[in-house]
Amino acid sequence: MIDTSKYLNLKYKFNGRTLEEGVDCLGLLFLVYQDQGWDIVTDSFEFDGKPIEKNWFELDKFRFYRYLLKNWKKEPDISKLEEGDILLWQINGESHSAIYLGYNRFLSTYPEMVNKLGLNIGGYVFVMRLSVFNAIPGVEFICGFKRKG
Repeated sequence: MIDTSKYLNLKYKFNGRTLEEGVDCLGLLFLVYQDQGWDIVTDSFEFDGKPIEKNWFELDKFRFYRYLLKNWKKEPDISKLEEGDILLWQINGESHSAIYLGYNRFLSTYPEMVNKLGLNIGGYVFVMRLSVFNAIPGVEFICGFKRKG
C-alpha cells in the first residue's frame, strides 16, 4: 500500500524531481514508483531513449502518452484500475498524470490555479476522489494505464 504521507503537501515545481525541491506530476510518478520498487523509466528519466529536457512538454506534449501506449496496458475503465496504475487527463488542453490509490482516490500535483467554480486547487501534492476531480470544468479523463509487475 502506498503511504501518501511522505508526499502530501510537497510543493508543485515544474520539472521538479525531489522531495526537497518539489515535484510536478511526472516527478511525483518517478518518486512514488522508485519508493515502491516499481519500474517506470530509467534512472536518467528517459522514456523514449532521449533525456527529458526542461521544456519537453513544449517540444512534444504527447511524448509521455506515447511512452505509456507503447509500454503499458491502456485501461479506459476506471473500475478495473488497481493501486499504482497511472491515470491520464487533459486539463484545459494540457496532459496531466496521477497515481491511482484505489477506492476512487488518486495522488497527484498540479500548478496552482483557480478553476471555473472558484476553487483554488494545485500548488502542492494532494489526494482527491476521482468523482470530484472529473467534475471540475476543463478536466477530461482520457484513460488509465495498468502498472506492470
